[in-house]
Amino acid sequence: MLSAAENEFNNLAFQIKREVGRLDGIVHCASHFYALSPLSSQTVEEWMDQYRINTVAPFALTRACLPLLAESPDASVLFVGETHGLHPTPYWGGFGASKAGLSYLTQVAANEWDVCPNLRVNLLVPGPVNSPQRNRTHPGEDKSERANISALMPYFLHWLSADSQGQTGQIIELDLRPKLG
Repeated sequence: MLSAAENEFNNLAFQIKREVGRLDGIVHCASHFYALSPLSSQTVEEWMDQYRINTVAPFALTRACLPLLAESPDASVLFVGETHGLHPTPYWGGFGASKAGLSYLTQVAANEWDVCPNLRVNLLVPGPVNSPQRNRTHPGEDKSERANISALMPYFLHWLSADSQGQTGQIIELDLRPKLG
């Protein structure tokens, strides 16, 4: 995705149309992260890479697939965000900023698409879950204090299914950590 150009996104949408015939939803959960570091140590290239993958690629793919989604009787776009994109904290710099862009993108798309009642867009922020990225960013954290990725499935299914019809522009922030004590 670091070097994908506009025509590659458009070609992907064309292939979906040709092979499948329709598109009812997209889940954008790809994420690119370098390392926790102070802003003074982060490079312009790192910021650009993170924005290209975490913000620009979801926009570009959604835009390329928008005609297919608009043809669906019930279509959902679900961006998967990150807690630090909503709640800025030290050392998350470029990653957090690029994930914050998804919140903005969700709101703009929801407002622009309000003329399409069959089309919705939302942002799901899973919170602390056992994932490879969480293991990298929080290596000393006890895994039993985090939710398993499988706990997210009911939320994905809800926001992609007809159960969430009419709900657009939502920012769903989860905390599925097991209750201790």
